[in-house]
Amino acid sequence: MQALDRHPEIGLVTLDLCMPGFEDLGVFSVIRKAYPQAVLVAVSGSATYREAVACVDAGAYAFIPKALSADEISAALQRILAGEAYVPVPDPARVTMYMEDGWKRPIPGGTKVQRLELLTARQAEVYKLLVLGLSNKEIARMLDLSSNTVKVHAFAICRMLGVHDRRELVQVSA
Repeated sequence: MQALDRHPEIGLVTLDLCMPGFEDLGVFSVIRKAYPQAVLVAVSGSATYREAVACVDAGAYAFIPKALSADEISAALQRILAGEAYVPVPDPARVTMYMEDGWKRPIPGGTKVQRLELLTARQAEVYKLLVLGLSNKEIARMLDLSSNTVKVHAFAICRMLGVHDRRELVQVSA
């Protein structure tokens, strides 16, 4: 808001839902009322589809998942700047677009060992630290990642292993 005060010509504002200081969706209506010229866009790598829609309901013009490609983000921004509201619908073929919120996502078949082999190198690093009981912040510091990125990896790992949370992850990994 300080930047908008200093630079009223700003036309596009992106707000990451996981940025420090982001308390709740009410910030969208506050900014929209104070700076009606600014187009507000919510972005996140760990929101559910329902949360994305709630951002628009709260005053954002659009929601962009971080899982989109650079070309998709560019196209979305062009649509948004042309006046369109934008919230991409969940796509079962792209399970990383949104976090789980009731949309059924496939869990890979095979044994636990076979599913662990499907993890990316970074997910495998995060997995090893998760099963040791480290917090997202501790893992983030060790791997030079944001806590949110660790959260996204932890979610993907849990999905890969067919568990719902870290507690179950540790249990099946024992």
